[in-house]
Amino acid sequence: MLKLSAAYNIMGDSKTAIALVYQSLDLIEPLREPRVVLCALHNLSDDLVTLGRLMEAQKMQSRAQPLYQRFREPRIQGRRRWVAAKIAYGLGRYQEAEALFIRAQNEFSSVGAEFESLLVSQDMTSLPAGQQKAS
Repeated sequence: MLKLSAAYNIMGDSKTAIALVYQSLDLIEPLREPRVVLCALHNLSDDLVTLGRLMEAQKMQSRAQPLYQRFREPRIQGRRRWVAAKIAYGLGRYQEAEALFIRAQNEFSSVGAEFESLLVSQDMTSLPAGQQKAS
């Protein structure tokens, strides 16, 4: 169900993606599959940001926080910061967004995740003039 949700996200249908993630959360056993729960909550946060439902996205990020703390790999932390940056940007907190984008980009680069790093750079171009720094 999460893979189907990701497919809907790629096709630009965030509403369907969100509905599928919510359904999948009811089916995942958190104690047996904490990483899958983290993936679901992360994807849900990102989809909610896409629809401008920033407070709901923030709530999902808070719910996922203990799992982000448990799984400290740079790629996971990069993803956490990337979504947090998108939330901060949507709320008009541009300096915070910029700092989070840069940290996410650095974490992706540290593990050779250049594609993700490039996508973060692309998101950074939406920052208002004066908030962008060369990376």
